[in-house]
Amino acid sequence: GELPVGEIPGVGYKFSKRLAEMHIHKCSDVWRHTRDHLQQSLGAKTGELIWEYAHGRDKRQVEAVRKRHSVGAEINWGIRFTTNDEAVKTLSRLSEEVEKRLRQNGKKGRCIAVKVKQRKANAPEPRKFMGHGWCENLSRSLTLACPTLAREVIAKEAVSLLLSLRIEPSEIRGLGIQITKLEDLGPGGNGKEGLHHQHQQQHQQQPGIQE
Repeated sequence: GELPVGEIPGVGYKFSKRLAEMHIHKCSDVWRHTRDHLQQSLGAKTGELIWEYAHGRDKRQVEAVRKRHSVGAEINWGIRFTTNDEAVKTLSRLSEEVEKRLRQNGKKGRCIAVKVKQRKANAPEPRKFMGHGWCENLSRSLTLACPTLAREVIAKEAVSLLLSLRIEPSEIRGLGIQITKLEDLGPGGNGKEGLHHQHQQQHQQQPGIQE
């Protein structure tokens, strides 16, 4: 009853002022008025809303919490690669962040996707210093045999996916990693199963972007 009427959802400055003129400052003040009186003074919808809230009633439909379908991380500023190692190190850092976020959400995933912003041909320098500017958005993904959150697995496959796009490192303006087909990590799970059950064959080449 001590809740200020201004705290009721949908009651802004205009209605707060009108209620004050009616000597209604708290929800308990509403109890002295009928529903009909509030509707006549404030309008049918708002009058009913305030009367219902003041009496502890909320007719709004309860919405279920949306299930998370993906976890990822990306960086689209300050990317100006000149060597293979710079891109690989960036993917490694992103993999660490993705593992951290998966663990925070209690998830592991089966599908790994790499998102790349490639500088458009003849694109001018972006207005924002070190921004990505005009780019083509590219992506490549693969599905693991076993879900994982292990940064080692994510980084290895991310580098492989980037290699498959055959982009010159100097043309890359943004990188991202996204994990989908999520599953609950479960009690005591560490999500490292993918380290031991990868369906991909071992790559013969060393990780790096082809120049």
